[in-house]
Amino acid sequence: MKKLKLLALLLVLLLACGLLAGCASTDSFPAEETPPTNETGEVPKEKTKLTIVAMGDSITDSGRNRDNPTEEYGNGYAAILAAMLRTRLPDFEIVFVNSGVSGDTAQLNFERWEKDVEAYQPDYIVWQIGANDAYVTTFAPEVKEAKLPYFRKILHDLSARAKESGVKGIVYMSPFYLLKPQDMESSQVITKAVAPLIPQYRTVMKRVADEFEMPFIDLYELFMDEMTRIQPELLAPDLVHPTTYSCGLIAQRTCDALVELICGN
Repeated sequence: MKKLKLLALLLVLLLACGLLAGCASTDSFPAEETPPTNETGEVPKEKTKLTIVAMGDSITDSGRNRDNPTEEYGNGYAAILAAMLRTRLPDFEIVFVNSGVSGDTAQLNFERWEKDVEAYQPDYIVWQIGANDAYVTTFAPEVKEAKLPYFRKILHDLSARAKESGVKGIVYMSPFYLLKPQDMESSQVITKAVAPLIPQYRTVMKRVADEFEMPFIDLYELFMDEMTRIQPELLAPDLVHPTTYSCGLIAQRTCDALVELICGN
C-alpha cells in the first residue's frame, strides 16, 4: 500500500515538473514570427525617409491645400514632381511638402521660412522665386526688399541657414516670363516693364546656386527654347503661369536634379 502511495506521489511530482517546465519554455522562448516577404519571397528593406519641401510663389502654390500641404499639392508642377520622385526613388519613403504661396517675393519667403520650411526638417528644398520681385521692383519701387541686392542677400542668407540646419541640397528654379524679344513692343505695359528684369533676377539666382554648388534649373532658358517650337500661349496662357504640359517640363527637370543629388549623396 505504501509503495502504491509513493508511486502515486512520484507520478504527481513528475507531472508537475513537466507542466512547469513547459510553461517556462513557452514564456521564455516565444515562437518566432515569420517576417513579411514581398512577391519574390524576399524580406523588404526598411525605407529611408526623405523630406522634400517645395518653396515659392504661385507657380509652386498652384491651388494647393494650405491645411494639408503634405498630401494635397495643387494642380501644378509640385504634384507631378511628388509622383515622379516616388516612382524614381522606390527605396525611399518620400515626404513631399508644397509650401508655395501665390504672390510671394523672396522677402515673403524669408518671413515664413521657419514655419513653412524649417518646421518640416527637410533633407532637400526646391526653391522657385523671383518673378514677383521683378514686378514689385517695377510698380512699387519703395519696397527695397524686392530689389536685386536684397533679393541676392535673402537667397544667400536662407541658403546658408538651410545648410547649417542640415539640409543636404537645394534645387534653385529661376523666374521666367514667356515673351519673345520681337514681341516686346506689341505687348502690354506690364509685360514691357517686368519682362526685361527677369533675366537679371535669374542671373542673381544662378550665382547663388553656383556659390553653394547646387543645381540651377534655368526655366527662363527652358521656355525660351520651347517657344522656338510652341506658341507662348500654349506654354502659359498669361505668359507666367504654366500649363500642364509646361508643369511636366518643370517637374521632369527638377526630378532629374533631385535624383542626382540624392543618389550622389
